[in-house]
Amino acid sequence: MTVQTKSASSTSRITTLLSRDLRLSPRSPIVLMAIVMPILITLVVRTVFGGLLQTPPSLAIVAPTDSAVIQAAEGVEGVDISVWNTSDEAVDTVTAGESSAALILPDNIDAELRTGEPIQVRYVVAGDTLAVDRAILAAAVSEILRNASGQEPVVTVNVETVGDEDYIPLADRMLPLLVIYAIMIAGLFVPAASLMDERTKGTLDAVLYTPVTMGEVLASKGIFAGVLAMALGMVTLAINGAFAGQLLGLTLALLAGTAMLVLLGLLLGMWTKDM
Repeated sequence: MTVQTKSASSTSRITTLLSRDLRLSPRSPIVLMAIVMPILITLVVRTVFGGLLQTPPSLAIVAPTDSAVIQAAEGVEGVDISVWNTSDEAVDTVTAGESSAALILPDNIDAELRTGEPIQVRYVVAGDTLAVDRAILAAAVSEILRNASGQEPVVTVNVETVGDEDYIPLADRMLPLLVIYAIMIAGLFVPAASLMDERTKGTLDAVLYTPVTMGEVLASKGIFAGVLAMALGMVTLAINGAFAGQLLGLTLALLAGTAMLVLLGLLLGMWTKDM
C-alpha cells in the first residue's frame, strides 16, 4: 500500500511539472524554433524542389478514339490525360519528359473488357517520376479501366521503365535531414536548454526544495521533449508523403531516435554550465 501511494504521488508530481512545462513553453525561443523551423524548412524545400507546387502527373493513353476507355479517362481528376494513335508516339512523350507514363491498350479493349477475361496491357513509366505521382497514376489507371468496364476487370500490367530508374528527387534526398533536424531540435536542445535555464535562474533549486525529486524533473522534461519531437517528426514525414506502406517501421525508427536524443539532451542539460 505504501509503494502504491508513493508511485501515485510521484506520478502526480510529474504530471504537475509537465503541465508547468506546457504552460511556460510558448515563452521559450528554443521551443518556438523547434516547432516553427522544421515545418517552415520542409515547406520551403517541397516548394522549391518540386513538392507542394508540382504540376499533376500526365498519362498518355493509346486506345481507339471511340473507346469507352477514352470516355472514362475524361472523368478522372488529378491527372492530365492525352490520347495517342500509336504506342511509339506515346512512349516518345514519356522518354522526352512530356508525359509521366503511357498506358498502351489493345485495339479491341472494349470487347475484352466486356468478356471479363484477363487483359494484358502495357504500362510505360518514366524513371524520374516521383513515388507519389506513380501512386496517383496507378490509381487513375485502375479507375479508368473500372469505369470503362462497369466492374473490376482482371488486368495484367506489364510495367516498363524508361530513363533513369535510380533517380531520386532532391526533395526526397533531403527528407532524412529534415526529419533529423526536426527531432534533434525538439528532442536534444529543448530539454537541455530548459534545464540550463532553470539552473541559471535558480528555479531548479527552488523546485528541488519541495518533495519533487531530480528524477521527476528529468522525467517531466523528457516526456515533454519526446512528445514534441515525435509530433514534429511525424508532421515532417506526413508533409513529405513518406508513410506509404511503412507507417509502423518509420514510427518505430522515429521513436528510437527520439528516445536517444532526449536522453542526450537531458545529459547535456545536467552537465553543461550555460548556453
